[in-house]
Amino acid sequence: MKMNRPEPSSMVQGSALPPRSVANQTNSLPFPVGDFTKTVASVQNTYCGATDNVPGIQFGDQTLLYAYGDGNLAQRTNIYHSDSLGIIVAYEGTNLSSLVSILHDVDVVMVLPDADLGLPLGALVFNGWQVAFDATWLQVKQGLSDAIVEYPDDPIIVTGHSLGAAIATLASLAINQAFPNKIKEVIVYGPPRVGNPTFADAYDGVFLGKYTGVSNGQDWVQNVPTQEMGYRHPTGIVWINPANSTSWTYFNQQEPVNGPDSVPLEPFYPAYTGLVSCVPTGPPAGPPPGPSTGPPGPSPGTENYHWVNTWVSMQQVAEYTNLPGPGYYNQSNLVFPDSTIRQTIHTSIGGQQIRLTISNQNGVVNLPITAVTVALPIQNPNAVQTTLNGTVLGAPYPAGTGSRIIDTNTIRQVTFSGNSSIIIPDGSLAVSDPIDFPIAAQSELSISIYLKDGQNSSIITSHPGSRTNSYYGMGNQVNNYNITGDNVVSQQHWFFISALEVWSPPQTSAFYIIGDSITDGRGSWNNGNNKWTDNLLARMQKNPATSNIAVGNQGAGGNRVLTDGNGPNAMGRVERDVVAQPGANYAMIFEGVNDIGTAGLDEASQEMVYQRLIQAYKQMVTRMHTFGIPVFGATITPIGAANATAGTYTQPQRVATVNRVNDFIRNSKTFDAVFDFNAWLADPDMPTQLNPLYDSGDFLHPNELGYQVLADKFDLGVFERFKGGVCGYV
Repeated sequence: MKMNRPEPSSMVQGSALPPRSVANQTNSLPFPVGDFTKTVASVQNTYCGATDNVPGIQFGDQTLLYAYGDGNLAQRTNIYHSDSLGIIVAYEGTNLSSLVSILHDVDVVMVLPDADLGLPLGALVFNGWQVAFDATWLQVKQGLSDAIVEYPDDPIIVTGHSLGAAIATLASLAINQAFPNKIKEVIVYGPPRVGNPTFADAYDGVFLGKYTGVSNGQDWVQNVPTQEMGYRHPTGIVWINPANSTSWTYFNQQEPVNGPDSVPLEPFYPAYTGLVSCVPTGPPAGPPPGPSTGPPGPSPGTENYHWVNTWVSMQQVAEYTNLPGPGYYNQSNLVFPDSTIRQTIHTSIGGQQIRLTISNQNGVVNLPITAVTVALPIQNPNAVQTTLNGTVLGAPYPAGTGSRIIDTNTIRQVTFSGNSSIIIPDGSLAVSDPIDFPIAAQSELSISIYLKDGQNSSIITSHPGSRTNSYYGMGNQVNNYNITGDNVVSQQHWFFISALEVWSPPQTSAFYIIGDSITDGRGSWNNGNNKWTDNLLARMQKNPATSNIAVGNQGAGGNRVLTDGNGPNAMGRVERDVVAQPGANYAMIFEGVNDIGTAGLDEASQEMVYQRLIQAYKQMVTRMHTFGIPVFGATITPIGAANATAGTYTQPQRVATVNRVNDFIRNSKTFDAVFDFNAWLADPDMPTQLNPLYDSGDFLHPNELGYQVLADKFDLGVFERFKGGVCGYV
């Protein structure tokens, strides 16, 4: 069916009149009513056919190609093909029996849009909609790519209802960026507002004349978030008059106002009301419920959920050189007196509730925490792309990574058993109360901690290799937009934070990697989130079979398997860093090079470190197998150099021990699966050395390209093979 829509220049009538004037409404649609009711069936099928959402099933002339989302943490999203309409992307609306969906709807925070949307500076969008969009976008993008290959000449129509209408509005921008000029139209039903006026203007610039938002005047959803909060509808709303449900008004401007009755709409209204016939009854007319007070309990329908870490860091004592700068550490061993620490972390999986763990595990005196907040960080507008010799290597830093600026509308106070402050004894940790804070996979979170009295010891808990900037300022600044003052210090360390959990469905699990500086990301970009574990996570999130597996990086620079040094030895970390961690279903050991590199060069020393390493690997695997956790091994990456004195560990004796240890890892069957990192990164002509393309320059640590290779070659099928864990070991 060909849409007879006008050119954008003819859409607005009475342009000399004030904005949003009633005169800017028309009672004659510039296209047939049937044109904007034709996707009702697509949205109905996405709702009501959810139990039958099997690719290949027929709904009239529509064939379901792909189905995504579980209707809980991710809205159901279907891609259909219709001989008459083309490719249709349909988003499910708000399932009011699911509190997760409602939380999306009432999270009225305005945030910077995803880069995938292609919006200009100044555009802001509703955080709840963006979180919901992010939940399935990568899958939708891949599905559309495949559909376009199969139907290259067919246009795309994007549709959705209620929450699905908001997601569809954002998705249409992302689809247009990924597949330019493929979208024929966007038709949404019961759309809430999505963004600010800059967003609405930018949206009109792309879809003016292609967007229709059908709005029932009796539906409160179309009125949230409110105009007073700074939100605005784009141009193209069709409004069903609440006083006369068989009449309508078409708005050829951005924000509709209540206009007069117009022409009958019998062909349309039954289709609109039928759209929601299989949706659970919603709340009465009026504003949505406000946020609750006090620590929330489990959401209805999530009683069988469990906590899983979305982020971790390996805890260790801060070396003297990694203590905070002047003003935050003095000669009387007082650390962080009257100080606020603002730190950002990168999540692996998303969820609607979070818990924060603050650690004093390595401290020797009490850690008195005065106040803690979490918020969404805002990207520093002056951040630049990473370059090498003037050549841009990649995109700008992910939004908010390493930023000291936060969106104050998103601030949530963190409490511990109902109190905003807590004194954590030495060797202990504290887990916060659950916080209602929807957060997306692979997103950033800012954590601000205030210590009024500081910690009275220089032996403090930290993770020095954060690869992201943290900021310290004097006084209580946990609720401040920016960390300011005369003595603001920035370092690339984390202090006191050890884990962030999300409340997750039963099938959600975690993969923990015990490692050294290569797992910790030495050689990756600061603030770049491109350690090999980050790159692996990105692949896993694109794969439906692994998108519910968190990645827990328990690596630390200089760490050894057999001896304490930079952190406790890996053999002693098994219970703390894997077994005791929530959701631990998979584990990996990628460590040993620092033991070999610090052992003596004589034959006896190298023989001893070899024998002790293989014994330690067996012990670590046995202890994790006791809990049914499969353990994967990775070979030690090349350490050689043409000049034996060129690098720290490049001596032939150490290279030989690496080769022996790798032979054991590959062939002993100690590990449930083996990943040959050594072979993947080796120079084809000199296999004892790193491929120069992947060498950061020290003959030991890979660069960003090497880290990408480790992620790209990692067999994701291993997670399905060991989904049930391991058993039968003696």
